[in-house]
Amino acid sequence: MVSPRVAALVIVLALVPVAMTVGAGTNTPNGDFQTAIDDSSGENETILHQDPETIAEDGDLAAVDAWLLDRLNELLADRSNALADGEYDRATEYGEEYQLRLEQLDDVSAYADTDERVALYEQLGLEQTELHERLETYDDLEAEYEAARDAGDDERARELARDLSDLSETISETTTSLEETYEIASDAPGVNMRDERRTARAIDEAIVDADETRTQEFDATELTVEANEEISFLEPLEGEGNLTTADGDPIGNGSLELIVANERIEAELENGTVEFEYRPTDLPLRTDSVPIEYAPSPSSTYAGSETSVPVSIQQVEPTLSITESPTALAYNDTVAIEAELEADGESIDDVPIDAAVDETEIGTEQTSNGSVTIEYTVPSDIPDGEGDLVVDVPYEDQAIAGVESQVVIDVLETETDLELELEHETGRELAVNGTLSSDDGDGVGGQTVELFVDGDSVGAATTQSTGDFSEPVVVPDDAGSGMVEVTALYDGAETNLADETTTSSVRLPSEPVIDTTALADRWLEIAVLSLVVLLAVLYRWRHRRREPTAEYPGEQSPATDDDTVSIAVEPMVVHAATQLSNGRANAAVQTCYGAVSDVLGDQISASQSPTPRELLHAGTTDDSFTRSDQLRSVVDGYERATYRQTDVSLEEAERILEQTMDLCGIDDSA
Repeated sequence: MVSPRVAALVIVLALVPVAMTVGAGTNTPNGDFQTAIDDSSGENETILHQDPETIAEDGDLAAVDAWLLDRLNELLADRSNALADGEYDRATEYGEEYQLRLEQLDDVSAYADTDERVALYEQLGLEQTELHERLETYDDLEAEYEAARDAGDDERARELARDLSDLSETISETTTSLEETYEIASDAPGVNMRDERRTARAIDEAIVDADETRTQEFDATELTVEANEEISFLEPLEGEGNLTTADGDPIGNGSLELIVANERIEAELENGTVEFEYRPTDLPLRTDSVPIEYAPSPSSTYAGSETSVPVSIQQVEPTLSITESPTALAYNDTVAIEAELEADGESIDDVPIDAAVDETEIGTEQTSNGSVTIEYTVPSDIPDGEGDLVVDVPYEDQAIAGVESQVVIDVLETETDLELELEHETGRELAVNGTLSSDDGDGVGGQTVELFVDGDSVGAATTQSTGDFSEPVVVPDDAGSGMVEVTALYDGAETNLADETTTSSVRLPSEPVIDTTALADRWLEIAVLSLVVLLAVLYRWRHRRREPTAEYPGEQSPATDDDTVSIAVEPMVVHAATQLSNGRANAAVQTCYGAVSDVLGDQISASQSPTPRELLHAGTTDDSFTRSDQLRSVVDGYERATYRQTDVSLEEAERILEQTMDLCGIDDSA
């Protein structure tokens, strides 16, 4: 069964004349990149129309898939031609439709099994867009270069010529990659992107030719270098070179810049002779030669030149030390780690240092003068408890060996606050909104909050960066109407945030249709239960009217009318014991909490119908109530039985039953 979105797409495409072009279409670039391309092969075949009723059938998604693929091929060809012509606005229009058709193909791919093709065409679109952006930048630079040259501003023209040369290299890399991707796409039956490959090659060749023409305006140079072959960070490459014109004349005095491997080095030129030193850090050990390039200043009249020298690299194992770190971390704290990297007393620069706590990455910085400072804000996904703070050099088989250093730190647990708001929408649907925040009021993002109605899971929400979450919830039919309780649970497992639970209520409208049979059964249950409670009250009243009772159940004080409360909950406790004997530990614990809530709710809580956490808070903050530990055990057991996936054990349920009897003032004889 297809989704409504895909079904609509099938119908829309079926109502459009479908030009299914097998192949790439015609690519004839002109303008600056004009190249004659022969399109007389006759390989293109066009199907003008498809029967809408046929395409609209659920089973004929393959026809839609085929049309989309053909349309994507056409757009690739059209955009390729537009780029060759320098018509960038037209290329943008083709690119926008290409993105739309690609999204439609992605929708169909789940049913037509074309996921791999979607990824390939996404890559083609990205590479064409990259080429588009670079060609447009190139044209703008070229126009500026021509204007500077025409105005006689030779210095500015030389600067722009060097910029164009750098960009032409980047464009060559892009066209080479695009040609390869075109070739991969052409492996599919009926697809031929030969013309697109030709166009990309023609664009590259035109730019290379233009770059070579501009380079002739600079005076050619030649760089020769001699250096030691055995090198390491501690035994650097020591080079001595000569920089001359093409005729062999030394190029004067002054400072110059060399690029040795991947590092820029400032050096002094004396009568065409230059000396320099290079310490390898990230070069792979397998490197057998090092490139050395003369990089003229932008306004120089000289062209660059390069050479290379043979090398053999010996690895050096450095010392990495943590010089400053916190001893304890907590969520959202801003902390800093300082470290030093050296080898035999020599500071090592421009080497990345990674930092992590228990394999959670927290930052990377480059060394400067051998030192590094990594500042970060503690995330929530570092588990609380004792952890390892590790810094390391992420190198392997390179001139500098990979090393690490670590210290033990404490990750503290942070209390959380969970707020919940409910709003009735329509029928049995609720809008559930809330916020998860830390104890300092900052919202916590990226966390999952589970939602329950009467103990049954009804969904989960993910918090935004502000800590806010919103989730529609449909109340199960067995929850009935009237007041409905929704509980939100945040389980802070594998984080440094504490668990939190909150409950809120909302009224659902009464059901319009009443099941009279079910209503009669319900009234019968209520009548029987009321009779049991009444008999229990009379019995206990006759036998205990002269016995002292407790201000709170289980504590000695003069007798009061509250004694009848504990008598009234005896049937609930007996029912809990029955559930326990039948192996229903979760249900027994839930019944126990109901009994405790009935007895203590009005006595120690300011709320008329306190939530479990409100009742526990009232008990722990009331100095005259001395059984808060037992109350905590019952509340925790209730929440575990109601909201967690793991069941309460029978032994735990039995212990909670005993604590419930104590809290309710019920002895074993009951």
